[in-house]
Amino acid sequence: MGFSTHLDPARFISIGLNDVRVGDQLFGNVRIADVLAALAKFKSSAPRYKRTPEPNPSINGKPSDKITMDALYPRYAKFIRSGDNVVLESGSSSFGVPPMTLADDVQVQIQMLWGSIGWATGAAFGIALADPKRKTILITGEGSHQLTANEIGNMGRFGANPIILCLNNDGYMVERALEPNPDWSYNDLAKWRYADVPHALGCTDWFTARVETLGELDAALKAARESKSGAYIEVIGGRMDMPKGLSFAHTRLKELCGPSGLTKQQTTRRRNSYVRSNFGIATETAHKIDNCKQHENCRARPSNGFARFQQARRRSPRLLLVRRNSFGGMAR
Repeated sequence: MGFSTHLDPARFISIGLNDVRVGDQLFGNVRIADVLAALAKFKSSAPRYKRTPEPNPSINGKPSDKITMDALYPRYAKFIRSGDNVVLESGSSSFGVPPMTLADDVQVQIQMLWGSIGWATGAAFGIALADPKRKTILITGEGSHQLTANEIGNMGRFGANPIILCLNNDGYMVERALEPNPDWSYNDLAKWRYADVPHALGCTDWFTARVETLGELDAALKAARESKSGAYIEVIGGRMDMPKGLSFAHTRLKELCGPSGLTKQQTTRRRNSYVRSNFGIATETAHKIDNCKQHENCRARPSNGFARFQQARRRSPRLLLVRRNSFGGMAR
């Protein structure tokens, strides 16, 4: 089947706060609570889905082998014990850990929906303080980790003792995976010595290690579990070595992003067409904005739709495009 974001709107049923859209038909004055209550009364004839747990991939590889994602995540699954709190960052770990079958009474915290990178390090700090009887395990990548790694200092200050597993694969792995040219410089990062970070931030009694081989990883995981204080392991991975789910997305870039190799003129035309059709904004053509000789006030008095777009940009400088949502407002 593959993956695609090019879906047929005619087949959509969209339930909003005060309306329901079925294809091109809009039904107003319909409260979402009433719709959900009515849907709950229907009984499906389909058999209820019940997942049969699948065994995790076997632990393989020689001690001298370099660390690969196929070898890493089964080891993580075995390392995680009943009673652990696991915090997954928005990155490749969110593709690598969820397919694994974990022990009973493992709580996993993840916020992949919002894609707020850097969230997990701070969240792990809060979870470790709130529930000290359970071991908190943070699984993150170095790109997200760089945004909030200063919280490690507060972990030491307030006596939180998590286990941090930081994957160093030389850049933003998810970004590399989701674009045709993964080597653009904006996917690169400052080259930190991650295993030195805890000691630099005052966690002098933590166990730390930098591991490149499976043997080093296995020994470090064992030492981290035995540590009476916090533990930090920098795991060196391949630059384009991805978990299977992310690797699959990397092979479907055409379906995900559309064809590449467009000229600048084609890109501009496609962008303007997309904005007009999807965002309800009457964008101006390059001719009207930049080259119009007959109407000197084109710049001063843009169309109403474009004016709304400019006003929204002034209210929120980070706002690139605004889209009408089902509540009649504007969504970023």
